[in-house]
Amino acid sequence: MSWRSKRTRSACCDRRLYDCRPVNTLFATTALVGFAGAAAAEISVSGSANMGVKYDESATQEMTVHHEIDFGINASGETDGGLTFGASVDIDTDNSSGAFGGADGEVYIGGAFGTLTVGKVDAADDQYFGAIEVGFDGIGLDDEAEAGYGGGTHDALYTYSMGDFSVAISGNTDNGNDSVAAGIQYKGPVTIALGYNDDGTNSALSLGVTGSMGQFGYNLAYVDHDASGQAYGLGGSYKVSDALTIKGGVADNDGASDASYGVGFDYSLGGGATLAGGLGSIDGNVKADFGVNMSF
Repeated sequence: MSWRSKRTRSACCDRRLYDCRPVNTLFATTALVGFAGAAAAEISVSGSANMGVKYDESATQEMTVHHEIDFGINASGETDGGLTFGASVDIDTDNSSGAFGGADGEVYIGGAFGTLTVGKVDAADDQYFGAIEVGFDGIGLDDEAEAGYGGGTHDALYTYSMGDFSVAISGNTDNGNDSVAAGIQYKGPVTIALGYNDDGTNSALSLGVTGSMGQFGYNLAYVDHDASGQAYGLGGSYKVSDALTIKGGVADNDGASDASYGVGFDYSLGGGATLAGGLGSIDGNVKADFGVNMSF
């Protein structure tokens, strides 16, 4: 089950339970380079894209055509002593940028001690947390549920897993912004994630709960921020068939005029293509989208 449609993440970091675009997957081309007396290095390319139409009754141009293209180059290797290492970079474009650009470069090294990643990494509280979203690109339901949420980009991240438990700690020193974050997750029949983020001015606590019962899935997200107050999201999904999933949710926060809600669907076309759409009311404004997500 994939809850979020936003914020792609490079393959070198631990993936959050919810985050990830449903279209991110490994590209079919993999290069293996071997050297005598050394472990093999692997270079791979991941790719995703989407296309469709979006509607927002509050916008000057209510109906728009939307597209995104995202490629990730990932390199990894292993030392003679068993340490893993690697790097990744994203190359993407969308409606607003109009041209390809590189971003989110990361370098990591890992072993029994855990994994240390430096670069443009998601903050530690963002590793395991996320609210439900609907639509091929998202209508903004998760934004309402995450108002005041810490998250953000840091320049160093440490992660460690032991059995069903995972922890993450991150920090940022760019431009004098000494922010820190931490996250912990228990992954079981019911998965629970806790997060903390302090940007030097305000702090935020987050709680995420997700699980499933047969064909039904559920997701709860809660945020308590010093300045903006509380926000929450509650969502569910039903797997009608191997191809079709129906999902929906509600969200609200202390700064919103109205509660938000929405419903949507994902329908697998096979071969890495998924037809998806969503419709809802976001803080009193009708929003909708319909399109195709693609993985290569």
